[in-house]
Amino acid sequence: MNRPISRLRHKNLRKLVELCREKEDQGWECIRPIQRTDRSFKHFNIDKDKTYEFQNTDTIHFYEAVYQRKSNGE
Repeated sequence: MNRPISRLRHKNLRKLVELCREKEDQGWECIRPIQRTDRSFKHFNIDKDKTYEFQNTDTIHFYEAVYQRKSNGE
C-alpha cells in the first residue's frame, strides 16, 4: 500500500526549514532533502491567423523537500 506523500515548497529557505520541522513533528519522514528548484514558463500570444507568437519566458526559483508518512510497523 502506498503511503501519502507531501511536497513542501517555499521561496525562502529558512521558512521551508520551519515547515519541514513542523512536518517531522507530525510524524512524516524526509525522502528527498531540501534542494533548489527552477521552473521555466514560456508565454505565447495567438493572433487572428491562429498562429502563436512567442512573448517571453518566466523563471521561478524555490526550495522543495518531499516527505512521506512514517510506516506503522509494516
